[in-house]
Amino acid sequence: MTDTDEVGDAGKSAGPLWKYVGWFVVGCVLMTVIWLLIDLIIGRSGTGVAGIVAPFIGAYFALDHFVADRGRVPDKSEKWWLVGVSFGVTMVWSVIVVIVVLVLVASSDDMDDVGAGAVAGVAVSAVLVTFLMTWFGYSFWPKRAVRNRERMAERREAKGR
Repeated sequence: MTDTDEVGDAGKSAGPLWKYVGWFVVGCVLMTVIWLLIDLIIGRSGTGVAGIVAPFIGAYFALDHFVADRGRVPDKSEKWWLVGVSFGVTMVWSVIVVIVVLVLVASSDDMDDVGAGAVAGVAVSAVLVTFLMTWFGYSFWPKRAVRNRERMAERREAKGR
């Protein structure tokens, strides 16, 4: 797809929506890195939480830049395109991480102790939670992003810029 491909059933031009997916990835990576640094400092094992919260924070990054560039929230077709592609990116990254962990870390003895049903249940739950957090991020943040941008403009105006 190019930056000007059609998106959704509405037939409206998507414009450069791919750059907002890039901001989604930046938000996810920053959230994960910050969470892992905190995890290293306090010595806890909460790395799974970063994977759950990262899509929510990534959606904020994407929507904040969308609102800054366009001065509005995404319409329904743009929102669902962003949700779908962001979820797809998250799933691709998750599969890569799982493969690396299975190849480098997990031994066959470790895998024998865990039943296939438990692994499948955790995998399905992880996919569902990831989708819900991505969707929730793109549903929760838009009005807040607009309000934050409006407040920022009011502060600049009050300072005389």
